[in-house]
Amino acid sequence: MLMALALAGCQTAADNNNCPAATPLPCVGTSSCCPIDAPILCGNTCYNTMPSATECAGAPITVCTDSTAGSPCESGSYCYQWICFGDSECVSTNPNGTVIGANDEGNDPSCTGLLTFGENFWNIPPAWQSCTLLP
Repeated sequence: MLMALALAGCQTAADNNNCPAATPLPCVGTSSCCPIDAPILCGNTCYNTMPSATECAGAPITVCTDSTAGSPCESGSYCYQWICFGDSECVSTNPNGTVIGANDEGNDPSCTGLLTFGENFWNIPPAWQSCTLLP
């Protein structure tokens, strides 16, 4: 039985490109950073597995990426995010070929093509994807 592990190590940075060494992953569209071993932000908590709706209590789920330039997603754009959770098809076919990641999709409100592809060719769950408008 898999259990989500919430880590208290989530920290806030001045911006998405200035994370401390202990939590080096900037979280898309937030001022928070998560540790490498817990790349999923929900509310103010970083997780190493996908948190449940109860754990999130309505807060959005955000993928924290290891991009050295910070988040590729900009305010006012739709952000396509994914976490592969061991799905090799997800890793080999996502836009960046990475285990976790995010891409700015501009004004495409549904990221339809990407979401449809993932639904058809990835093992969801455990792989996860979303498309979110960043404030």
